[in-house]
Amino acid sequence: MLHESDANLFEISESSLTFEEIYKKPFFPKQYEQELKKANVLLIPFENARSGIEVAFPETTTEFLQFLKEQNDKELVSDIAIDDEHYQKLELHSAVITIATCIVQEVVWPIVASIIAAYIYDEVKKYHRTPNEMTAKLDVYVEKDGKTKRISYEGPASKVEDVLKTPVFEENKK
Repeated sequence: MLHESDANLFEISESSLTFEEIYKKPFFPKQYEQELKKANVLLIPFENARSGIEVAFPETTTEFLQFLKEQNDKELVSDIAIDDEHYQKLELHSAVITIATCIVQEVVWPIVASIIAAYIYDEVKKYHRTPNEMTAKLDVYVEKDGKTKRISYEGPASKVEDVLKTPVFEENKK
């Protein structure tokens, strides 16, 4: 459960971003459209990440995508919304674990939330640190019935799991 003092670490807000909107973006590789439309988890780039860089992904994106694909869950179909030619990595080099922005269909959100938490935990261990010593940063869009909520978090890696357990849509709140 989240403590009251953690309330400023994350936000759940309305968003107009949907899978259909991603398919219309200039970076979306039309040549892979049929395959990418099967995904219910789609990694999307930062747009206008830096001067001269139109789109980019955080440095651990390849590893995170591989981690998603290695999960033995038949419901989960993960992919990345860019072709190899336009893939650019943005290296930030700090004690921040930045997860690639993704859009997720609500039906698989609980699975993806657990995978994100596990991935961040593994990254913390890789750096031989504790979860309180590292910061996690993520933006996830969860789509349900054409409506999307954006989950933003930047704070201690130790709080990620609790944050991601927070109900996204009102009807899921108890």
